[in-house]
Amino acid sequence: MALEIKARGNFFYRFTAFMGPAFLVSIGYIDPGNWAANFAGGSRYGSIMLFIVLLCNFLAILFQSLAAYLTLKTGKSLAENIVERLPKPLVAVYGILAVIGAMATDVAEFVGAALGFSLIFGLDLLKSVLIAALFVICGYFYEKQGMRKVELLIMGFLALIGLSYLLELIILKPEFSSLFLGFTFKMDTNFLLVVLGMLGATVMPHNLFLHSDLVAEKLRQRIITTKEFPLIIVENLIALNLAFLVNSAMIIVAKDMFYDHGVAVDSLRATYHTLEPVLNGWAALVFGLALVFCGLSSSLTGTLAGQNLLEKFLPVNLSVLVRKSIIIIPALYFFLKGFGEIELLLLSQVVLSFVLPFILVALLWFLKDVTNKYLLMLSWFLTFIIVICNGLLLWTSIF
Repeated sequence: MALEIKARGNFFYRFTAFMGPAFLVSIGYIDPGNWAANFAGGSRYGSIMLFIVLLCNFLAILFQSLAAYLTLKTGKSLAENIVERLPKPLVAVYGILAVIGAMATDVAEFVGAALGFSLIFGLDLLKSVLIAALFVICGYFYEKQGMRKVELLIMGFLALIGLSYLLELIILKPEFSSLFLGFTFKMDTNFLLVVLGMLGATVMPHNLFLHSDLVAEKLRQRIITTKEFPLIIVENLIALNLAFLVNSAMIIVAKDMFYDHGVAVDSLRATYHTLEPVLNGWAALVFGLALVFCGLSSSLTGTLAGQNLLEKFLPVNLSVLVRKSIIIIPALYFFLKGFGEIELLLLSQVVLSFVLPFILVALLWFLKDVTNKYLLMLSWFLTFIIVICNGLLLWTSIF
């Protein structure tokens, strides 16, 4: 039975009853695409990447909050607003872009889960990705227990990932006092690619849809009211800043283990094998376990977002299991075709960078009459910057 928030309830009671949507979203901000960007950037450029990940986190909080705000003001999710308020040909275009974005995200997230299984158990990558796919499909049966249990599961995964990186820092004992001493800023082509890759991996189209959809469901269940935006802001700040701390920990580990020793890493597998000798491999084991937790949980939320998008945009009634299978098929296909880890991560980020501006434009257009004009102007400006950055990423990736 749905829990209805009463006006007399205190803030803590209402918050604990509501919390969940932003935590599901935050998993996407520490997915394997972020891992690759964090370790590549941290090993090549050191502490300056902490400022970049802070900026990306600000953008994530802003746009996720706006997506949730749209739902509170209209009573409908972002996808529902697109379906009901845009011309049908444009709706079809947005539906295709949204589902492609969810599929591309799952490709990167399966890389993480599969690579984690491969590194820990010594399996080849194909067997590992099939195991990861099996785990995610099994999530279908867990989802039937109710979304609240899914939210609690993802929060548990987030806690395990955070604990893993806390242990990683304890094992490696980095010199925190030297983080912001003596670093140099060097702008080159590789730096731009790493920064843009981090941006593309952080502000993700499927997460905007997922967050909005989850808030809409809370409204329908009367768990929140249309006046509960402060709850959303508080949850966003907590969940997304936790993701920021995990990303920062990755950069600190990369700086301490690689940048300070003049070693640049280009893959998560290389990172694992470099950490392996540290303290008899415990650091590498923790790294591998965190990668498995992250890949499985982000794949679960990615396929959840994808199947919800298929339900909204596709005028065909398909079972949940079929929709989930459709979303993960591209990841399996690319593995069967022999694409490598870095190729898959790069491909997924290029696709996401292409999809994101279209989603942001729709979101801000729907908000033009319901939000503060100065906040809207700032959001349009930042969207314009993202369009330029993503265009550069797409250009450099192709040419």
